[in-house]
Parts: sequence; structure tokens; C-alpha cells
Amino acid sequence: MFDVVGSETCPVCGKGDSDTVGSQWEDVGSEPPKDCTEVKNEALGFELRKTMYFSADDLKRLGVRKLRYDNYVRESKLSNY
Repeated sequence: MFDVVGSETCPVCGKGDSDTVGSQWEDVGSEPPKDCTEVKNEALGFELRKTMYFSADDLKRLGVRKLRYDNYVRESKLSNY
């Protein structure tokens, strides 16, 4: 599982929520993060196997829409997303 890292912090969890949310991710292990919402995106899940940093253009190419500090995505093993 990969969790969003942002540039501004949430008063509850300390994670970010701004226009740059989604540009940085962190590996949080195999269990879904508590009180977070899954984003289903096979392409992003696959790319997260290679890098945890994305530009706005990268996210657009992967079909990623507005993200929040409390989103996470599962790793995808599919290369033909």
C-alpha cells in the first residue's frame, strides 16, 4: 500500500492536503492505512513500484484526479494497465 504525502499538514494526522497532493507517496506496508480512502488506479499502483515522486503531468497521464491527504493506492502487478 502507498499513502499520499503532501506539502501542508492535516491537524489530525499530520499529512498534507493541497494542490500538490499526489506528487509524493510513501510505502505504508500491506495493511490499508487507518481512516484513509482507497483510490483505485492500476496505472498509478504499477508506477509506484518504480518511483514515489510524480509531476502534475505524470499524474495526468496516469489518469489521477484530485487527491486528498487521506488517500492510498494498492500496488499493482499489472504492466498493461
